[in-house]
Amino acid sequence: MSPASSVTVDFGKKISIAPLREDQANWPTYKEDFVNALRARGLGKYLSGAYVRPTRFEYDSSADNAEEKAEKVDEHNAQIQELLRGTITATTWLQIRTAGTPMEMWEALKKKCTEKHVSTVENVRDAMRQVRCAEGEDPHATIELLLMYREQLAEMGRELDADDVSAPSADAHAARANPRYKGAIIDSGATEHISPKKESFTSLRSIPPMRITAAEGDSFVASHRGTLEL
Repeated sequence: MSPASSVTVDFGKKISIAPLREDQANWPTYKEDFVNALRARGLGKYLSGAYVRPTRFEYDSSADNAEEKAEKVDEHNAQIQELLRGTITATTWLQIRTAGTPMEMWEALKKKCTEKHVSTVENVRDAMRQVRCAEGEDPHATIELLLMYREQLAEMGRELDADDVSAPSADAHAARANPRYKGAIIDSGATEHISPKKESFTSLRSIPPMRITAAEGDSFVASHRGTLEL
C-alpha cells in the first residue's frame, strides 16, 4: 500500500510534504523536505539525537513542571512518528517501527533507502543508455522516453553527466579494449590498405589526389602514401 499524495501534521504550524515513493526513487528530495519541515519548527534536534527526554531530576523547578516538559517531548516525538508513518509505505513502516525512537527509526530508514537509491540511480542510467531510435522511426517517442528518465534522475537528486548524454564512437570502444589500437583500417581489396589517421603511418609522402574504391564499394580520395603500422 502506497502513502497518500501528501501528508499534513499539525505541530502548532501545519507540515505538509510529499511522501516517499514505493520504489524510494525520490529519497533525496523526500529526506530534504522531511528534515527541513522539522527544522523550521525547531524539531530537528529530535532526529539528530541532540535532545533527550528530560527527567524530574534535571530541573530546579517543581516535579509537576518537569513532568509537563517531559510530556511535551513525548508529544513531539509522537507527532514526528506520525508524520514518518504517514509518508512511507506500510511495508517500509513495519521494517523500521521496531528500531526505537523516531531518531532511530529515521536512521534505519536512511540506511535502507541510501543503499537502494544507489542501485536505482544506476538502473535508470543504464536504461537511458540503452535507448535507441531506429532509422525511419518517429524520434518523438524516443525523446519523450529520455525526458522521462531525466525527470526520474532529477527526482533522485541527480543530474545527467557526460556518460549519460554522449555516444562513444567505435574508435573509442576499440581504444579502451586495446591500448595499441591505432584507428580504423579499411581493406582496399588489394595488398595495400588505407587509413583516415595520418598518425597510423610510420612514413608518409604526398601524392597527387587519386580516387580509391574499397572492397565494400565505398570511395575515398587518397592524398598520401606511406608505410602503415598494423
